[in-house]
Amino acid sequence: MLTQEDVAFIESELSFEDRISLILLLYGQRNPNYALQIWTVAASASGKVTGSSFLVEWMDIAQSKDSGWEMELLEALTILEQNTLLLRVGCNDEALRLLFYPRTTELAVKVHPLLKGLYHFCERLDDGNARKLAKQLGQPYGATADVAENCFEVVLLRLLSSEAIRLGSKGESQECDLLTLSAACKAVELDDESYFLKGIVDHFNGTLPKQIQEQSDATAKSETQQRKLRSAMTTTEPSPRRTAKITLERYHFVPERAGVFLLINQFTFHRETNPELSELLPAKPLRPRKGTAVDKNALVQLFSRFGYEMIIEENITHLQIMQSVAQAVQKVEPTHCSLVVCLLSHGQEGKVYGTNSIPLEVKAIQSLMANERVTGKPKLLIVQACQGSELQSAVPIPRYEHDGVVISPERTASVYMDFLVAWSTVPGFASVRHVDKGSWFIQELCAKLQLLHQSEHFADILTAVIDDVSSKRGYGNECMVPIVQSTLSKKLYFTSQPSSPYELGQKMHYRHEELPAIPTKNESLATVNDAKYEQSIVWPFLIQNAMENPMCTSTTPANSTVAVLLWTTIAVFGIVYTLLGYRCLRAIGFLTGLAAGAGCIILLQNKNITGFGNLAAPALAVVAGLFGAVLGSTHPISSTLIGASAGALVAGATIAACIATLPHYIFGENELFVSVIGGAIICAIVALFCPKFMSIIASSIIGSAMILCSIDFFMHGLNTLDWIFNMKPDPSPPPCWGGVILCCWPISSVLGVLVQSFVTAWKIDHRRQLHHRRRRHYKTRSGSRSRETREEARQRKYRYLYQVRTARGDIISQNFVSALQKHVTPDSGPPSEVSTKLGSNDRNTARSDRTHLTNLPDSDYDKLDPTASCEKR
Repeated sequence: MLTQEDVAFIESELSFEDRISLILLLYGQRNPNYALQIWTVAASASGKVTGSSFLVEWMDIAQSKDSGWEMELLEALTILEQNTLLLRVGCNDEALRLLFYPRTTELAVKVHPLLKGLYHFCERLDDGNARKLAKQLGQPYGATADVAENCFEVVLLRLLSSEAIRLGSKGESQECDLLTLSAACKAVELDDESYFLKGIVDHFNGTLPKQIQEQSDATAKSETQQRKLRSAMTTTEPSPRRTAKITLERYHFVPERAGVFLLINQFTFHRETNPELSELLPAKPLRPRKGTAVDKNALVQLFSRFGYEMIIEENITHLQIMQSVAQAVQKVEPTHCSLVVCLLSHGQEGKVYGTNSIPLEVKAIQSLMANERVTGKPKLLIVQACQGSELQSAVPIPRYEHDGVVISPERTASVYMDFLVAWSTVPGFASVRHVDKGSWFIQELCAKLQLLHQSEHFADILTAVIDDVSSKRGYGNECMVPIVQSTLSKKLYFTSQPSSPYELGQKMHYRHEELPAIPTKNESLATVNDAKYEQSIVWPFLIQNAMENPMCTSTTPANSTVAVLLWTTIAVFGIVYTLLGYRCLRAIGFLTGLAAGAGCIILLQNKNITGFGNLAAPALAVVAGLFGAVLGSTHPISSTLIGASAGALVAGATIAACIATLPHYIFGENELFVSVIGGAIICAIVALFCPKFMSIIASSIIGSAMILCSIDFFMHGLNTLDWIFNMKPDPSPPPCWGGVILCCWPISSVLGVLVQSFVTAWKIDHRRQLHHRRRRHYKTRSGSRSRETREEARQRKYRYLYQVRTARGDIISQNFVSALQKHVTPDSGPPSEVSTKLGSNDRNTARSDRTHLTNLPDSDYDKLDPTASCEKR
């Protein structure tokens, strides 16, 4: 039991936005005008509503009128997903979620279901759409863009207070009306939100007790009119039947609770080794089902968009098929809308094969699906398999005989209602499957569902599928006609989610068992059991479209001048990268650093890792780009950046190739991120140890990619680049000449490496030039004297070499040195010549003699000519 202290604590712990949402859920039906007053007080205090106690006041009012106020408050907090707060007040949040189903719009216990739906409607709107919708509603309902940006619930309260929208009441049989809000959504092109509101209204109005309402209205008439009305109702009863027919004509379906989709895909087969089951084996080994991966991918992409929880089983035995179906049925929750099981395998009449080549009755699968957990929900069974070789009619509904009298068929149980079984072919015919493009039936089913699911119900879509498939013909005049068996009692409309069709992060259960394929002999092209429809000539995958349609035209917009200039510039830079990469290392390092710095900030902003605003993100990208450009202009960092960029590019291309060639493995975002970052780090480390070799290779790879992307822009409008970024398992061939462009990438990269190695980068080593510059720099810093000729340097050398002094400290002049030289070498000229050449100005001082001195013994000094001039200090 919640106390007043608990309620006050809950109110104090809620944020301003959560309080506004709680006001909508609690006051929206009782008194929206008072709720607006509460919001006005809170808004005037700039969101600081510490002095307000609206929740305690609501508790006092609700206690006097309704004993279930506590459940209503707990349900509202559960809808807001305040799980931590519920735990802090002593509640079991998990039990409350199982009781109230906070994410299921149509289910509500105490809170009005329309208010719950309107809260979910607010959660679906982002700031931009809320602003546009508020602007469309305009001032007549008090809706402004500044209010709607953070609290669109306030706009809804104003619409409720002005009675522009009505919640309705089940107790009073009053219908709800959200037409004003739905029309505004249509006006601003929010079609999904408009359809969401329409679904809420249809579900609420469809559950109203209209028959009771009509009877209560009839009591206001006279007694005679009442008798006539009762008489008419007992005889013909047109009104109740008409009403029931309207309310039951459509199955309830919402993408958030679509249900469970089980896909069993068999593409390799082996023969069961258990001798007890040997009699059930087919006469010939079953061949691998080539092309079934295309069907699997199409089904997964389509039904994931409808919001189904995917369970994928591949290559499982006949017993495992039964176990998988039973587990899928147990996963269906009460709030789920449907159950879909799809079987892709070889088959016989009414049977499908497990991977162990043991057949399984489809009726056994239907019996497992006819469970009480899915009573009243549509149960769809889609079978892509053959039904044998003999032409037989559909299995009739069984009739029971008693004492020789045939009676009408008995409706045994409601669990067998709401069934639909769609076979790819009628009994007696083979099912045609293309080895590259998938089966006719599955591909047409996915295409028609994708095109018509918003306007047509599932039964009519299957009719269109039957018409299209039956008109197809193979090269050998092969044909097939699908068959549908249905006990659906309502129309089934699928609704797609507003998000992207298929995301890697979606919840999916996947099991794949690799079993050895049984080798078979080469057989001629023929349509046999689950026939594979083969082409006589299959072009190579990458150039298939180019060979089939060589007259490809450009899809680039003619008026996109900026784009043309941009991609022309990229092509020019690509040529520089490819042919002059190492020669212009600092230039391409500058460009690579600029792109890397700006790209990192943009990537972080797009992934919502950073919290920068609309103006801060571009500004920071520019700053980061300039910082990266400055760093990239230096030799070691430029080689590292170029190597890292090439490594990331090659790693991304490798991942795309793995996605295309490994259809049975799902790559997540973490794997993609680790692969790209790992490739960049590895190539950056290699570039540190082999700078020239790695710089040449990396610049050739990047430049070739830039050139080919520019060519793709002018030829296909970047369709090939989009094809790579949106790579899916077993993809269709690239657009037009895209495969040729992809094949040219490694060729042009090798040519760029050869040109740089033997022409443009020949005998160029940026690392050696860097060391030479450093030595020259240190040499110029050692002194500031002017340069001297070689002859002057030689004279200075000899001048210092022959400066001598005795052990007594006497300084000998140059004239005396000349005389000494003459004394030692008598062939030399007279001392007057040397003295004349040197002059008196070239005599050395005592300070200069301290560096280059030669000590002579005193005996040699005494032998000198006493007539020679000397100086003594």
